[in-house]
Amino acid sequence: MKSLLRLHRFLGAFSAPMLILFAISGSWQLVNAHKQMKNQPPPPRALHAISDLHMGEDLEGPTKWAYRGVAWLVALSLVVTSTLGLFVAFKVDRSRWIAVAVVSGAVLPLALYLLAHE
Repeated sequence: MKSLLRLHRFLGAFSAPMLILFAISGSWQLVNAHKQMKNQPPPPRALHAISDLHMGEDLEGPTKWAYRGVAWLVALSLVVTSTLGLFVAFKVDRSRWIAVAVVSGAVLPLALYLLAHE
């Protein structure tokens, strides 16, 4: 169990910076804060640059493939560490109903959405 917790910790530390970057830049892309709107000042260059990095559209050559490789490693790390986190949540804590409630709170709306759009 200690080795699983250690792996979970290190994979989480590896993927956290990229996950935070994607969460922040993705959230402002939802409201188009990275684009210049009509009759508005242009967004800061840093905001636009990070949004471009998030989408990976302006990258070319070896940089593009290096970025994609890192993005795939982060995605794989996120899947593994999230799975380990769920395993630990159900295995370690004696009050498993809390873990079931939290997971259900995330899975149930997604399942209902998928059922409604069949």
